[in-house]
Amino acid sequence: MSTVPANYIQWNNATLGDLQPRARLYRFEELLGYVARIGNNDDYAVYCASAGWTLDAIADYGDKIPEKEAGELFPICLEAGLSYRY
Repeated sequence: MSTVPANYIQWNNATLGDLQPRARLYRFEELLGYVARIGNNDDYAVYCASAGWTLDAIADYGDKIPEKEAGELFPICLEAGLSYRY
């Protein structure tokens, strides 16, 4: 992956203050990339696709993952009290 867009924060560098509406957290695990999109209503959703995709493509066209897996991958969202958006 080349350049990370400005509104993306690596999951393990994110702070509670970073979890503002429209922020996006990301992480890579083996062959998959994940993007957590922070919503406007104290909520979030996580999308998954091939690690070869761009972060924007994962966020816009990836498959939404189940809530339990999302919380395990992005525990700061649970710490912030965000609800999972279905």
